[in-house]
Amino acid sequence: MTLRINSTGRKKIPMECLSFRLVEKKDGMPSSFEADLRLDKLGLAADAKVYVEAYVKSSVMRFPFGTIGIPLVPPDRSLIEVDTGTQPMFRVKVIDESAHVGRILAVANGIHPESDVPGQDRTSLLPLATADLGEEVWSLSIDRDTGARLTLNNRIADIADRLTRDPLLQGAIFPEVTRKLVEFVYSDEADSEEQWVTNWKAWFVEQLGRSPEEVAGSPLEGDNEAIRNVADEVAACFSRKQRFANRASAVLFGSS
Repeated sequence: MTLRINSTGRKKIPMECLSFRLVEKKDGMPSSFEADLRLDKLGLAADAKVYVEAYVKSSVMRFPFGTIGIPLVPPDRSLIEVDTGTQPMFRVKVIDESAHVGRILAVANGIHPESDVPGQDRTSLLPLATADLGEEVWSLSIDRDTGARLTLNNRIADIADRLTRDPLLQGAIFPEVTRKLVEFVYSDEADSEEQWVTNWKAWFVEQLGRSPEEVAGSPLEGDNEAIRNVADEVAACFSRKQRFANRASAVLFGSS
């Protein structure tokens, strides 16, 4: 029997109650994960079922983690059915299955695993991670609830460290990341009440020296052309401040 789901009145699980870490296998087997779920203080029914879902785009794997009262960690947490090529994210659902229609009591979406890049964590404006991205050098994921994460291809040796000191690599990645973030933050998909959105808007103002609305000369909501223009301007201002081309030229050719 398929259990139907009712999401009416569900709570939002605070991110500080959750942490995930990817475990990379060295024997060619699929990666797995570790999860620390601290749900006992949420005031939810002890017999409510806890599920963790790992996902990349439309590929999803669900893992049962017992109940609120009796947590159980499944022994096999291999991500064998999740698409490769980018780092998976996670969601946690607490479901009351006592009735025919299961009711979602609490949920947390878009959870990034803890960064494997030293000095990076989920509180960074743009957390970094590494994963096997095939032939792509980098990938940007943006989640409505938790924000953006930049993933670098771990097939390139020391790429995370190189990004901190290589202006050519920085200039090839960060301006385009900036454009994508401006376009998302001012789109209908973004939730203006989320703190990560507020933080990025403040950063845009810092780069521009004025508000994006002043740059556009009008409100941005619903004006895709204006949003793209502002995105280009933020990227250009940031690039000028960082002097990516001049610094890359100095490194490559000894000029300044």
